[in-house]
Amino acid sequence: MALKTFGNSDIGLHREQNEDSFLVVDELQLFAVADGIGGLPHGDQASDMAMECLRLWAKENEGIDSEDEFKAALEFVNEAVTEEGTRLTPDTGIGTTISALAVNGSKVLVGHIGDSSGYLFRKNGAGKLTTDHTVAQEIFDKLEPGEQMPNIPEYYHHSLTRCIGQQTAFQPDVHTYDLFQGDRLLVCTDGITDLIHLDEMQKMAMETDNPEHFVDNLIRKANQLGGHDNSTAVAVFVS
Repeated sequence: MALKTFGNSDIGLHREQNEDSFLVVDELQLFAVADGIGGLPHGDQASDMAMECLRLWAKENEGIDSEDEFKAALEFVNEAVTEEGTRLTPDTGIGTTISALAVNGSKVLVGHIGDSSGYLFRKNGAGKLTTDHTVAQEIFDKLEPGEQMPNIPEYYHHSLTRCIGQQTAFQPDVHTYDLFQGDRLLVCTDGITDLIHLDEMQKMAMETDNPEHFVDNLIRKANQLGGHDNSTAVAVFVS
């Protein structure tokens, strides 16, 4: 399968610094975004280091070809970022999210931790490939069938329960999905997902054959809707 890819990042309208980073490595078919954790220092360094360490692991191992390899790659990233955080700010450390794609033939491996997101878009529908590691999501997961989500503080939706770089039990999610011609893959940070609904992203993904147009339209739309955060996206179109 042939891939057309593009990634971009924008500071948004209200942030003084862009703490997002992204990765597009076509020769390894590896694509990712990272969002430095706002409540911790050096978010830009955390996200940038995470992307570089992921690239290095994949390069040294000639790509990521299995779920076990993806877990090993993310473990390598976590150890490096945790060590750097201990050096920079021993009291708090540093942290970042990661949502990453490794395409392997007619499959895509998805590695994820935090509240950035991965999506798959097709003509007949869209699906989220990742689960947010937030307090709000944990509350939702514990609801009984038909039970309504309780009224919770807004910050619960951004309070992470897992991330890269903190000295807690490290538990990334790694899954494998089938790919077909015409599929559009996306990984993006919450500066986009906070503002653009899934059905709108689906429409935007399918109305163009150019991943650069899709990514730039997502970032432009997020800024039109307030641009409250950094917005970063990487799109992979399968043909």
